[in-house]
Amino acid sequence: MARTAVVKSITFTDRFIVGLKPTDARYFKREARGFAIRVMPTGLKTWFYIYTWKGSRKHMNLGAYPGVTLAEARQRYTAAYSLHQQGIDPNPDREGESSTSFLHFSELFLASIKKTTSKKYHTICTQAMQNDIIPYWGEHEITDIKRRDAITLLERVAARSPGQTYNVQRAASGVLSYAVERDYLDAINPAT
Repeated sequence: MARTAVVKSITFTDRFIVGLKPTDARYFKREARGFAIRVMPTGLKTWFYIYTWKGSRKHMNLGAYPGVTLAEARQRYTAAYSLHQQGIDPNPDREGESSTSFLHFSELFLASIKKTTSKKYHTICTQAMQNDIIPYWGEHEITDIKRRDAITLLERVAARSPGQTYNVQRAASGVLSYAVERDYLDAINPAT
């Protein structure tokens, strides 16, 4: 007689999300009905609604944690799930995750420097991304970020923690330079 594996249902809590640690490969943790969080090797955590539309699996980005809290992510998920149940694609303009979002480029940048820079520099950039940049720019298209946006971000950080401003500027500039090198942005880095 075959044995059936019992899968324990997960209910997301703040404590559970904080406890998710990065591994060598990205991974997803899912609650019921497509509500998920992705953890990247860099430590970045992103909320998703994973669903099927016309036979294709889609990943709707709901925002990066901790900028988007569990409560906010659950509200976004609930709205998207409701649309899907009504026969409406909740994410019609984007096939899966936007390949030109700041979040996408930040993940690529952090992965690219992981083996070529010091562990300390990588950690500083990762923390600056998680705490100060992704909550504000994560879902923006990389081409929409202008010099004024960079100034506003740095002023916001300087008002709270002047010493952190330099780290935030270096991390943001690194991602934007990465996009410039790949011709997604003009030759001028807005965070320079």
